[in-house]
Formats: sequence, structure tokens, C-alpha cells
Amino acid sequence: MQFVNFYLDQYQPKPLSFDSRFAGLTLCLIVAGCIVNGLIGSSRVNELKLVDAQKKSHLLTTQQQVIALQKKLAGKKKVKNLDALLIRNQQELNSYRKIVTRLSSKNQVNHFDYSLILKQLSELPAQSVWLTEIEMNQQNLNLHGRSTNPESIPLYVDHLKAARSLKRHFDELKIDRDSTDNRIVNFSLINGKAANEQ
Repeated sequence: MQFVNFYLDQYQPKPLSFDSRFAGLTLCLIVAGCIVNGLIGSSRVNELKLVDAQKKSHLLTTQQQVIALQKKLAGKKKVKNLDALLIRNQQELNSYRKIVTRLSSKNQVNHFDYSLILKQLSELPAQSVWLTEIEMNQQNLNLHGRSTNPESIPLYVDHLKAARSLKRHFDELKIDRDSTDNRIVNFSLINGKAANEQ
């Protein structure tokens, strides 16, 4: 039977030997890897920065376009509002013109007649007689007045009939004593029509 003595030197574990070349190669590989990794990371960061700058530029361009579009729309809205206001004012002006034209065509002669009648009434001789109310329309003339002398009223009526532009014939003459002053007589000439209408 054979025995092996493990305590012999040949069987003792030998210390590990470290080759400096292997260490240098490993260190170079590590440094190269770090450099490559740093370059890749730096390139990625630069790409991200470029993309971010492009997005910011695009966003700024979009904001400027939105502002320009808002101004354009605001201008169009303002013009549209002005157009609507102009159309409304034009319609109101046309309505006023129609009303004025209709009133002018309807009352042009009547205004002239009224002023002429008032002028003639003011020029009539009227001793002790004065008018307190005048009612006029296209057909009739009603006069209400007062007098301190009842005999002056028939003379005033004769002047009314003889007046060139009046020539009125009245259907009724009312005379009564004033209730507050017995010295005054009230009179009313009713339904005075022009002579050519009789």
C-alpha cells in the first residue's frame, strides 16, 4: 500500500503570481471603456440638448404664429363689428329719412297754411277782443276768446270773413258771461270752414 505525504513541498500550494502586463492591459481596457462610455454619454446628452433646443424653437415659432393669428382674428372681429354698426346706423338713418320725407310731404302745405292763418289772425283789427285758444286742422278753425265789449265780437267775426287768406264762415257762435268776472264775455267760433268749401 502506498502513502502520499501531502506535507511535502511539492504538494504545498504555490502563491499566485500576478503578471504586470496583464494588469496594464486590464487597466487600459478599463480606461478605454470609461472613455468610450463617457463619449457615448456626452454624445447622448448633446443629442438631447439639440432636440430640446429644436423643440424650444418650434414652441416659440408656434407661439408667435398663435399670437399673429389672434391679432388677425381680433382685427377681423373688430372690422366685422364696425361693419355691423355701420349697417345698423345706415338702416336707422334710412328710417329717419323715410319718416322725415313722409312728414314733409304730408304737412309741408299745412305748416305753411297754419303759419299764414296765425299771421292773418294777428293782423286782424280787434278792439276789446283777444283770443285765448286756437284750434286748427286741415278743414276747420275753432277760435276761443274774450272781450270786454260784447258789441266788438260781431265786428271781429266780420273781419274774419273778409280776411283775404282766411275767409272763414263759422257754423256757430257761442257767447256767455265769464263766471269769475261779469265785465268779461267769453266767445267761441266753432267749425270755421274756408269760403271755397261751403
